[in-house]
Amino acid sequence: MNVALRNALAELLLTALRSPEKAQALHLLVAYCVRAAEGSPGVTLDALGLEGLQKGLTTLTDLGLFRIEDGAIELLPEFQADRSTIRTKAEVYERVLARVSQVEGEGVGRALKEAAALFNEGLYFEVHELLEACWMPEEDLLKKRFLQGLIQIAVAFHHLLNGNYEGAVSLLKEGAEKVKGYRPSYLGVELEGFFKGIARCGEALEQLGPHGLKAFDHSIIPNMDVRC
Repeated sequence: MNVALRNALAELLLTALRSPEKAQALHLLVAYCVRAAEGSPGVTLDALGLEGLQKGLTTLTDLGLFRIEDGAIELLPEFQADRSTIRTKAEVYERVLARVSQVEGEGVGRALKEAAALFNEGLYFEVHELLEACWMPEEDLLKKRFLQGLIQIAVAFHHLLNGNYEGAVSLLKEGAEKVKGYRPSYLGVELEGFFKGIARCGEALEQLGPHGLKAFDHSIIPNMDVRC
């Protein structure tokens, strides 16, 4: 996926997490992709059949994803080839938003619950973006190291999905080293099973080597569980 598009979609998700009214942009994005797949890439606003479009349109155009001309909305030309990928990603985002809609609290505690939902859907880049916003201003060194470890683990799996063997192996090791001292749990994150799963993934990668990456069994990636 185009890096600019990847970043824009991640920003859209984080915006939707923080502002429920702007989550309408995701519904608009999915509706657009469905209609565009049926014909012209330019889809009239009336054809989308959604109410309260303006906030969603504003969010999408501010991110540089769409242009609006003559009452029609159209994905910018540089992103047209990724339309099916965009639809899939937006549908997963909607699923995550539905799952975390009842999450209570604020700050790091809330972010970790949201990060777990993202991680368990394989949205590793988005985990990085979400937790980095907590990690950067954090002054508690224990929390900061823990957040950095989770970020490195998420980025390791992002590298894995993109075929970057060295990046996956090195960051998985660094992240695991940081979080292992926080077992059995920290800030509500259950770490015993998670750490064992991460270690298993690291061992599997080392056994496969850089040329065996396609054979990696993604089902062994552990879930992230937050219980408070």
